[in-house]
Amino acid sequence: MFNGVEDEFLSKENVDVNYKDFIQSLDKFILAVGFFDERKNTNNLIKSFLKSQASLDSKLVLVGEPRFAELANKTEFDELVATHKDKVILTGLLDRKSSLLSWLYRHSEFHILPSKLETPGISNIEALMYGKNIIVGDCGPVRSYFANMATYCDSNSVESITSSIDKLLHKKEHSDEVLKKYAKDNFSMNSISRELLRVYLQLARGFNE
Repeated sequence: MFNGVEDEFLSKENVDVNYKDFIQSLDKFILAVGFFDERKNTNNLIKSFLKSQASLDSKLVLVGEPRFAELANKTEFDELVATHKDKVILTGLLDRKSSLLSWLYRHSEFHILPSKLETPGISNIEALMYGKNIIVGDCGPVRSYFANMATYCDSNSVESITSSIDKLLHKKEHSDEVLKKYAKDNFSMNSISRELLRVYLQLARGFNE
């Protein structure tokens, strides 16, 4: 059964005034929400962004915290963020009910999570709910969720991730409305509940035959 998000997830319209200065520091930005580690391929994400044309006039906003298994990878992550703090913004964890998180989804250029293994990433679904295009690592479980509604990249290739970033920054793969409808039809709790009920009724009929 598909993962999904609550139907009230999109309810926050106005951002908390405490975030006013932070918001004003952002203009054009790409968003990545999740824990940051080897599986999420975070270091390659940052390197790819910095190599892309997008880095010339955009920022990369990372919402979450690092949880690397290897100290060397955590050290590299810290150095990448510190060295490029004018381009790579680390917010730390934000509650899913945070008005800032809602604002970041709503105003981002697109969402990117080039994971090496994903199932499929709640943040990708949340981004689709806001009508945002997504870049994801190409693997079977992710394709089973997003079909042709995502931009796929080779998560093992910095060049592939970089190319996907520049491609999507210059031309949207799908319109906001198409993505919102796809997300609502497949990943809202209402749609998932209806599908679950259909499966249960089908099973019940099978038991009674």
